[in-house]
Amino acid sequence: MAMKDKLHTGELYLPGDEETMGERSKRLDRLYEFNRTRPLEMDKRQALMKEMFAQIGEGCYIEPPFYANMGAAHIHFGKNVYCNFGVTMVDDTHIYVGDHTMFGPM
Repeated sequence: MAMKDKLHTGELYLPGDEETMGERSKRLDRLYEFNRTRPLEMDKRQALMKEMFAQIGEGCYIEPPFYANMGAAHIHFGKNVYCNFGVTMVDDTHIYVGDHTMFGPM
C-alpha cells in the first residue's frame, strides 16, 4: 500500500516519502499564496480556497494566515464557516467542519 493511502486508514505512515512530500509541497505553495493575499483580494482568496480545500461551502471566510499540514487538501467546510487569523489544522487525514462554525484566533 502506498504511503499516501495510509493517511486515511490509521496505519503508521511516513510523511517524508517522496510521493507524499511532492504533493504536500505543491499544496503548501498554494497555501503560502493564499496567506500572502491582500485584504482587498477577496475574489482571489475565494478562488484559492476552492482549489485548496477538499470541500468549501458557500459563505466561508478565512482570515490569513491559515495553516494546514497538507495545505487544506483534506479539510471539508460546510456553509458559513468563519476562521479568524492564526487557525492551524492538522489535515493529514479528513477534518469535517459543519455549517455555521466559527474559529477564533488560536
